[in-house]
This record gives sequence, C-alpha cells and structure tokens, in this order.
Amino acid sequence: MRANEIAASVGKFLRDDYTVAVSPDHPRLFVAPDILVGYRGRLAAVFIPKVTELNSVDDLLVRLAISRLALPM
Repeated sequence: MRANEIAASVGKFLRDDYTVAVSPDHPRLFVAPDILVGYRGRLAAVFIPKVTELNSVDDLLVRLAISRLALPM
C-alpha cells in the first residue's frame, strides 16, 4: 500500500479537524516521515519502511532518530 492510499484510509477514520500531510517537506530533513497527522497541537508521524530500510534496520532507526530531533514534540 502506498503512502497516498494509507493517507486516504487514515483520513476516512479521522474527523475534519485533523490535518493529514502525505510526503511532508521539512527544510532540515533529507528524508522526512511519509505521513504527518496533526490535531490540537499534537503531531504524529507515520513511517513506511523503504526497501533499503527493510534490508538494513539501522537505516530506519536513523530516519526515526533524525525526524525525532527535527520535529516538535
């Protein structure tokens, strides 16, 4: 399932006051989370492992750690 398909299915279950961003652009991240969901000052990131990350878990852990440092709590 692609990120757009996941975002569409997530959007069906969320109320209109949630904001869903597919493939968000962040100036400090070379590879950002695949989906960001925001609601009332809260932010959730969705990571869909890429092929390289499936072959090397360290690549996924690096993306998670860097995103955690760059995104707000």
